[in-house]
Amino acid sequence: LAAFLGTAEKGGNPWPELLGRRSRLFFLFFAVGFFLGTPYWILDFQSYAAEFLRQWSCHTGSGQLGYEGHWNWGYYLRHGLGDGVGIPMLAAALLGTILLLSRPRPRNLYFLSFPLVYFLIAGFSNIRTARYILPILPFVCLVAATFLGWFVKRIFGKENKWRNVVLLVLGIAVVSPPIVNSLRFDYLSAMPDTRVQANSWARENIDGSAKVLISSNVFFRGTTEKSTITLLDKTLFDTRVHNLSSLKDLETYRKEGFQYVFLDEGHIQVVLAGRPGNHPQFVSTMKRYERFLKELEGSAQLVAVFSPYADGGLLDLNNIDIPSRSLWGLKSFGPAIKVYKLNP
Repeated sequence: LAAFLGTAEKGGNPWPELLGRRSRLFFLFFAVGFFLGTPYWILDFQSYAAEFLRQWSCHTGSGQLGYEGHWNWGYYLRHGLGDGVGIPMLAAALLGTILLLSRPRPRNLYFLSFPLVYFLIAGFSNIRTARYILPILPFVCLVAATFLGWFVKRIFGKENKWRNVVLLVLGIAVVSPPIVNSLRFDYLSAMPDTRVQANSWARENIDGSAKVLISSNVFFRGTTEKSTITLLDKTLFDTRVHNLSSLKDLETYRKEGFQYVFLDEGHIQVVLAGRPGNHPQFVSTMKRYERFLKELEGSAQLVAVFSPYADGGLLDLNNIDIPSRSLWGLKSFGPAIKVYKLNP
């Protein structure tokens, strides 16, 4: 995009630039870098292609439960960037963007072309998750630094001896939130994940031959080789069947001999956070889960709860993307997990 704009600005024909030698070299090095970073697209192309098509279907029609959204720019500013680089750096980056746009030099426009176009496209997508905004983070940092340098120079001039000291203090203030968040992340990573806690509890409290239902984010492996572990609602996250639910009622699971159910909040609340207006087929799934949860609360015994939240709260339905949420409300990583015993 920058090469296209640069050639057009000089009065040349930009299309040969896009198809010329430098572009071919760019795509060659891109392919080499992609292969080195993701070798399985060649080593296991069949699995790669299947997952690629699944992701493609999410963005082109089938949607993905709980992650649907429209006009997502506010979401990315708040969660993808605000909770990521922090409000001070985001504010400096926004002011820096205004500064560069107010000075429409070619190099400023070339530099901003990618992050602005990418952010615009991400906002229009019908799927939203904080990681989609990661490619523009380097630009956010550079634009924030540009604004701080301009601001200090504007206030103190070129010769003031305090200029560099003030710039250092402002720089520390801007980068402190992501640094502190990184330290908090490392601390939480050292704590037992809720799924580890649930597995430890199961080994001590569940018979090795028990039949257990687990939801999508539990990863319970069983206590012995005789353990029967079955995934609850295998089709729910399969976009090839448009997320149609295969969840059964509680009585059916009892008749099939299941004794325990491990439910994680990510699985359950992704369903409850779905936007039926976007995909009407989700309505029946939501109603089915509401009935199932009501049956659990009414006739099953809650025997254990493993929560990552310091206040014991639940997942925010307006932002089910757990990695983008604040780390300061957590005491460990992993989803909240409830364990139910199905009484005969």
